[in-house]
Amino acid sequence: MNPRLCLALVLLVAALVRVWGVDFGLPYLLHPDEPNKISMARQMFVTGDLNPHYFKKPTLFIYLNALLYVPYYWVGKVVGSFTDPSDVPAPQVLTMGVGEMTPGPVVMARLLTVGFGVVGVYLTYRLSRAVLVRQDVSLLSALLLAISPTHVANSRYITVNVFLTASVVAVAWASYKLYQRGRLVDYAVAGSMCGLAVSFKYPGAIVLVVPVLAHLLRSGRHGSHGRLVLGLAMVPVVFAVLTPFAVLDHPQFLADTVYELKHYSTGHPGMEGQALKWYVNYAWRLEGPVFVLAVVWILRGLLARDRTTQVVAAFPVIYFGFISSFVVRNDRTFLPLVPFLCIFSAAALVHVLHRCRASRHAVGCRAMRWLGRWLVAVCAGVLLANTLRAGVWLQRPTSRERGATWANANLAAGSKIAVESYGPFLSRDAFRVYGVKSAIDHPLEWYVQEGFDYLFLSEGFYGRYYADPDTYGAEIQQYKGLFGEFPLVATIPGSDYDLSVLRVAP
Repeated sequence: MNPRLCLALVLLVAALVRVWGVDFGLPYLLHPDEPNKISMARQMFVTGDLNPHYFKKPTLFIYLNALLYVPYYWVGKVVGSFTDPSDVPAPQVLTMGVGEMTPGPVVMARLLTVGFGVVGVYLTYRLSRAVLVRQDVSLLSALLLAISPTHVANSRYITVNVFLTASVVAVAWASYKLYQRGRLVDYAVAGSMCGLAVSFKYPGAIVLVVPVLAHLLRSGRHGSHGRLVLGLAMVPVVFAVLTPFAVLDHPQFLADTVYELKHYSTGHPGMEGQALKWYVNYAWRLEGPVFVLAVVWILRGLLARDRTTQVVAAFPVIYFGFISSFVVRNDRTFLPLVPFLCIFSAAALVHVLHRCRASRHAVGCRAMRWLGRWLVAVCAGVLLANTLRAGVWLQRPTSRERGATWANANLAAGSKIAVESYGPFLSRDAFRVYGVKSAIDHPLEWYVQEGFDYLFLSEGFYGRYYADPDTYGAEIQQYKGLFGEFPLVATIPGSDYDLSVLRVAP
């Protein structure tokens, strides 16, 4: 089959599996990080103020999403939905993971992430093609990433992680060109791509090691470093252009970046502790044999002192060590490693297949060919099965969706209700609703004194404490106090976790 047609089919598959389920949860906003990104992008468009007044993440992602509101608004104006930019709907948020919004802007922003997810698949193909030359390895690399459960899942969220991942692959591609040719433009492009990566997420700065190593492998320690200095100078330039208020509003920029560093190095309930073990278990559970084969192939190349492997593996090796040193760990932090795992795993698989074909023994050749094809099928099958399983899960009703329906059907209008993080979104037109991050942020007496009728507790939030009783014994006792003091009215199950509805008894 024509290689271009094969690549087109791989990109089509990548787009389809990411678009499938892109409207999950709507009109409810179930992902905790989406509402503030939507709000900041909309605020930029409505007010024209390009300062997001928020720098826990760089601003390029917000600018890209704000640009989407230009065509969205003008289409709405043509059809008569909008007369002024302020008519563009804003998300309604009660507390973390509890929000609601008109589906249109949400799907629009999620599709932007989908697009960058597909771009990441293409860039992985280009990197693999440049480094490993073989067309079959490149196509297999792209296919593995196209159906990777980690990459697919994160490609549906209005978050920056897929954008960072694509830019990291672009850095590796540009750095390999730098290593091959060493032209001034190669250094400039590699440095600019590093600036782009940092403009999406601050930890992207780690990718600077790739062009530096590529330069040292090409020129040696004692060679001329002028071009490298010029290339690295592009990093702050590009960052300043794409994140201008890091300079113009530097006090807020410094405060927010320090906060984010402390957050990752201290803790986040439910996402903390034993980072190395967690990442290894996660990679094996979701990416399966792709992870194992990639590690084996990287070790093989490094032990053989293969310079190609050294250039391309520099980022994943150093980045994995970096994230394993933090207290906080999660799938989105692991995500930038996935394209590299797919590339090295594809290289290992194709190597096995070609060794099988080269065998001089007929019986052994057939057995080895069978083994090679079986390995490819298993790797792709594990990824696809996990991706499809996650896609089906997205279609199932969550406890938050069921909780809203249950409340509307069973609770009296005007009831005063406290909703914990990851609980149901309840309309303020029907109820007097108060969002709390954690139900134990207030003592038992407070709920009685304030006249609450019901309290919605979410296992999605308090369950993180119960999962680590050694660390959060005090918090567990406080929740037991709530369950012991207030009678349980209903338990609402879902595809994710359960909700508990307590009646606040005076």
